[in-house]
Amino acid sequence: MIAIIAILAAMLLPALAAAKRKAQRINCVSNLKQIGLAFRVWEGDNGDRYPMAVSLAQGGAMENVASASTVGSFPKGGAFVWAFVCMSNELSTPKVLICPSDTRLAQTNWTPQGVGFTAAGGVTNLNLSYFLCGDSAESYPQMILDGDRNIGSTGTTGSPANDFSGIGTNAASTTISGANTKSLTPWGAWAWTANDLHQRAGNLGMADGSSQQVSVSGLSSALLTAATNGPTGNPIYNFP
Repeated sequence: MIAIIAILAAMLLPALAAAKRKAQRINCVSNLKQIGLAFRVWEGDNGDRYPMAVSLAQGGAMENVASASTVGSFPKGGAFVWAFVCMSNELSTPKVLICPSDTRLAQTNWTPQGVGFTAAGGVTNLNLSYFLCGDSAESYPQMILDGDRNIGSTGTTGSPANDFSGIGTNAASTTISGANTKSLTPWGAWAWTANDLHQRAGNLGMADGSSQQVSVSGLSSALLTAATNGPTGNPIYNFP
């Protein structure tokens, strides 16, 4: 009897695990949808601009987010979580910044702590599951706004992409100096990693506020579309 139960459990566990992953991914899409809506509401009160296009002095996050026009300017990109923190009224809780499949812990308050938002006690880049495109704007609806952080080079099983990673059909592999030295990688080398979050799959939030589940091939297509339908052919993506 015990042997039969063990066999049945062995047969059911993979199905249960797959069902759990599917539910978590759906919840992640919901998070990105809620974040996208917050961006749209926030921009309505701030001259139709997203936080990365509004200065800190005006309540935005421009100085903390790397973009094509500001990349390499210290200290941009080091604390881009502020782009979400400044929308705390629209987002209500920092828990929405964490993918249900992520091992990272959600923060319980919006107070940013420490230089570069790296100290304990408040929301930091380590309480964030999603990358952010510094060049995304609602006026370019085909651009990527944000998405799951589990992106690496094609064929890798880990190693999410670096801060400031840029994509574009003509982007050369290079490095820039800022708060940290990071790499720019051609968009064609990017893929969802295999062993974390959604296991060779992921979710994207778009500049128009929508969100979607995307395969590896879908990610490549979305990156190319974003690079050819925005203000720059090499949009910059900030990774936590």
